[in-house]
Amino acid sequence: MGEEFIKLISDAFSNTEEWAAIEESEFMTEREKEVILMYYRDKKSPTEIAADLELSRQRIHQLRNSALAGVRTTLSMVCMPDVMQREYVTNVTEFDDLSIRSRNALMRNKLTTPYEIGNYIKKQKGMAPEEAIMKLRNVGRKSAVEICGFLKSKRLMV
Repeated sequence: MGEEFIKLISDAFSNTEEWAAIEESEFMTEREKEVILMYYRDKKSPTEIAADLELSRQRIHQLRNSALAGVRTTLSMVCMPDVMQREYVTNVTEFDDLSIRSRNALMRNKLTTPYEIGNYIKKQKGMAPEEAIMKLRNVGRKSAVEICGFLKSKRLMV
């Protein structure tokens, strides 16, 4: 991870009012938010965070790294005008067509929009869409078929 990105995060949250975006983010787990806030807002070291949360330093590094995708998405959502958010980024949690199991699996894999799901499938060259989706953690055949059917019903996949 580049120093520029770390500086961007620190600069973006130079005043305390902006931490609300992270605290309220739908793109990170509660534990990820806690680690990010302790690390950037409270300026604690991974060792201090590990002691506070009774986790290993390695686990703190894992949580921080996995949360950064959520931080990026959160920052872009805060900066993006409402019209663009509605037009281009529809959160998976808003789709009632998917089962809770499928929605949770997508969120755990940081696929929060139909666009991201489609891009993930495209990157799995030479694989059928259902097979590509099944490569995700916690996704079985039934969820993969459901997700692909959902994308087809929204005309996001042929």
